[in-house]
Amino acid sequence: PVLEENANELNIYLPQGKWKCIRDERVYEGNQSYLFPVTIEDIPVFERC
Repeated sequence: PVLEENANELNIYLPQGKWKCIRDERVYEGNQSYLFPVTIEDIPVFERC
């Protein structure tokens, strides 16, 4: 979740494995952090693949 007022990006840690972003279907390697753009209406959601 976005916890800071006026935040426009979020640092997200993905656990080990491969993760697909529901928003754009890009696949990310886990066990590392990524910086994603966010809005109050749209936050990144991932599924393990």
